[in-house]
Amino acid sequence: MTVLLDSWAWIEFLKDAPRADKVAPYLEQPHDIIISTVNIAEICLYLLRHSKAEFITFITERCNVFPVTETIAMNAATIKHQQKMGLADAIVYATAQEHGATLVTGDPDFKGRKGVLYIGP
Repeated sequence: MTVLLDSWAWIEFLKDAPRADKVAPYLEQPHDIIISTVNIAEICLYLLRHSKAEFITFITERCNVFPVTETIAMNAATIKHQQKMGLADAIVYATAQEHGATLVTGDPDFKGRKGVLYIGP
C-alpha cells in the first residue's frame, strides 16, 4: 500500500503525541511512503522551531519525495477552488491522488474526503 503521511502525522509521531501510535505502524510495516516537498517545508518549519532539524533526514530517508509538478499544481488549484481548502493542503491532496496514495492524517480539513485515512481525534 502506498501512503502519503501528511505533516500532521509526522509531527504527531515526532512529538510522541497521543496519536503517534496510529502513525508508527506505517513506519514499521512495509509500506511505500511518499511525501510532498510541501510537507517537507511544513515539517522543517516545525523542527526548526523546536531545535530538532536533524530529524528531517529521518523522514527523507524513509520516503519517496515528490516535488510539485505542473500537473499537481493545476490539480491542486482545482481542488482548492472546488473544495475550499488551503493551498498547501490542496497540493498535498493532489500529490497523494497523482501517485495513487492513501493520505494518512489527523488534520480535520481532510476528514471525510475520498482517499484519506483520518487518524485524528
